[in-house]
Amino acid sequence: MDMVAKLDKLYPHLRKSKRCHFCGKPAEHIHHIVSRQILLLRFDLKNLLPLCSDCHRLIHDKGFSVENYIPPSRWLYLEQMKNIQFQDYLIAHNLTRDEFFREQEQLLKEAIHG
Repeated sequence: MDMVAKLDKLYPHLRKSKRCHFCGKPAEHIHHIVSRQILLLRFDLKNLLPLCSDCHRLIHDKGFSVENYIPPSRWLYLEQMKNIQFQDYLIAHNLTRDEFFREQEQLLKEAIHG
């Protein structure tokens, strides 16, 4: 199985035993703050936000912005990272694509299993 597909199946498990970031109800979804199309941030824990279905719908259907509801340092990190090309990041950190995804997998598993 492709690593992206494998991680796409893994990150939704973050919602287990988590509460909605906004209202505190049980989380049913994991929202990507920055588009999941940005591969560098797709599985980054700082880019993933547990939400209930009602709050997730507010974001996608009503255009609710999360920017004012996350710490400025987190927002700044996401803004900086979304402008870095994936290949440039790999080169700068001396990583292969597989190594990068293995690191992401390990971080996700640690966050899921606490």
